[in-house]
Amino acid sequence: MRAQIAFLRTVALVSLAFLFTQVAMNQAAAGDSELLFKGRNLSEQEVERLEAKITNDEDNYESRVKLLGYHLGKRHRSPKSAIAHQEMVLWIIENHPTSEALGDGAAIIDHHDHKGAYEKAKTLWLKNVETHFENPQVFGSAAAFFKYSDRSKTEKYLQKAQNLDPKNYKWSIELAFFYRNEMLRLKGEQRKETAVKALAEFEKSYTLQPVGQQWYLLDKLARSAFEAGQYEKAEKFATQLLAAAKNNDGDWNTGNAIHHGNLVLGRIAIKENELEAARNHLIESAKIPGSPQLNSFGPNMTLAQELLERGEKGAVLKYFDLCGNFWSNDKLKTWKQQVTDGEMPDFGANLNY
Repeated sequence: MRAQIAFLRTVALVSLAFLFTQVAMNQAAAGDSELLFKGRNLSEQEVERLEAKITNDEDNYESRVKLLGYHLGKRHRSPKSAIAHQEMVLWIIENHPTSEALGDGAAIIDHHDHKGAYEKAKTLWLKNVETHFENPQVFGSAAAFFKYSDRSKTEKYLQKAQNLDPKNYKWSIELAFFYRNEMLRLKGEQRKETAVKALAEFEKSYTLQPVGQQWYLLDKLARSAFEAGQYEKAEKFATQLLAAAKNNDGDWNTGNAIHHGNLVLGRIAIKENELEAARNHLIESAKIPGSPQLNSFGPNMTLAQELLERGEKGAVLKYFDLCGNFWSNDKLKTWKQQVTDGEMPDFGANLNY
């Protein structure tokens, strides 16, 4: 169970990185979300001043949200920050349950390591969804809170938020990532069925997004369509993605687009037994400057693995070398040696990134 939770958290970090980076790069953060972002960059002196403010003024909401943002990134490394994070979360849930600061995973409390605080927060959320039964933000934030502890509640609450606020793309994209993360845990027909759900929500979100933001979802559409077995649709989205990458050269997402667009087309080529095309797409997917996600989490290895299964060592070794231009990680050296020795590497989470 702990391993499954760790896996889900790793995958969720990639989803969260996509959402955070999209917001940050396009300067879309506002209100509560903006306060959270500001909190992440506070100095120790600023933290002390804010702590003094909430001591003198218990109802100082703005200071608490900034402190939540500050302790959010430190809670796993610092016991003091973990406790402070819980205190901020519990206060905001109780006093400002409609706050957007409680969404996007910022207010999750570990139900294993901090069971006492988790149970308090759980009780508050169950009360809030009854009291604020017509507020989509409350249901969305409650869904985020239960992401790792009760996935059935997450799905139910996101669907409720979507029903209350059907024109807001936020809920469809959250549902899409929920189904995508569920899909990664599954195999066979269950995986395909869940991918169909993810694809439907990504498509819904795509139609609701502002035109200038739509291309950020094309890689999710292409990959979900492939997993759903809808290969014509996957090819269409992947082709659109590569075209969009040319039109958005220099954007933070360009590397992601070229990488995943080519990988999807390469996997389709394998389905059609066109190995030369698959090899070419693999190589083209790595001819990129990188991206915030790829530089951190690394490249996707699904197509590489599928080509290795067909004996295509040369293309995969070249792919590793090209990936080394944007991803400095010893895993590449290990994988390269294993492939050279005729072994199949365990690519782990890099099959899902």
